[in-house]
Amino acid sequence: MSGPKSPPDIGEEKARSTSQKDRLTTTERGTGAEQKETSSINTPAPRISSNEIPPNISAFSRIEDQKVSFYFTARESDFSVSSDSQVLGTTGKEIAKVSSKFYKALCMEGSGILNKNNLCLNFANRCFSIKPNGCKDINIPKESDFPTGSARPVMSTSGKVIARVSSKFFMVLCKTGSGILKDGSCVKFEGYRFNILPSGCKGITARRYWMVPFHTLAVNEKEIPYEGVYYIPKTRNLKLPNGEAHDGYWFAHDTGGHFESSNNRIDMYCDKKVWVRWMESNVAETLSPLEMYRVDEATKQKVYAKYHQLLGR
Repeated sequence: MSGPKSPPDIGEEKARSTSQKDRLTTTERGTGAEQKETSSINTPAPRISSNEIPPNISAFSRIEDQKVSFYFTARESDFSVSSDSQVLGTTGKEIAKVSSKFYKALCMEGSGILNKNNLCLNFANRCFSIKPNGCKDINIPKESDFPTGSARPVMSTSGKVIARVSSKFFMVLCKTGSGILKDGSCVKFEGYRFNILPSGCKGITARRYWMVPFHTLAVNEKEIPYEGVYYIPKTRNLKLPNGEAHDGYWFAHDTGGHFESSNNRIDMYCDKKVWVRWMESNVAETLSPLEMYRVDEATKQKVYAKYHQLLGR
């Protein structure tokens, strides 16, 4: 069987579509028209990394096959220039004004790079306001109807904590847009807030690691524990943009709202939209199953040591 084709040019591509799948809500991202990719049939063999970590399959634990999808960091340069949408920081201060299409992609993917100074933004939290006149709709969800918990903060538009609620009530609150807290306050969803990331960072995962292209996985924590290292045979020796061969190892560092209702599902981080189609061609089509293993502790430590600088730790 012939190897994968060479990836497309790694310059700043102008992708024509916006999103793959919603990381911030429970809805699925839609796919649009894709930039035409270039590839070469006669490509040199990928370079093998000098600190190669051979897979010891006999020591790994096979887990259930996972359906794959992909996500990336949105780029303002891929969209028409306009300033009809406001991007706000966690305190409510304006960071930038961008086009509505880029803002939508930024919210969907969870991270994005601005044209100005190449600033990279990362989703911080949803924010809510307290409705002074209360909630009139009797069908609005009530915190008192859900199990007690304090795992998720309900943030105000100024960045202050209004209340801490259970994960289940928080997800319903985000889905419906409003809800009644135990103290009787009615809160309403107002929008998203973002952080400015350090230079060179493409995004921050749910576990506060830097997102590493072609190595970060978003997972359902109930099925795949965070911070584990996983081996995906189909990605081993895949030629990466820097010419090196993929070692097959991935970090379970991220998650997304859609995992609340998705079983046996993973998302692979690809950095740029143009790489999504390429990954679908050379690894797996979206929602196709992939063979996957949890590595042993010794291999896990070696993989973390290999990538510790890229992980921002």
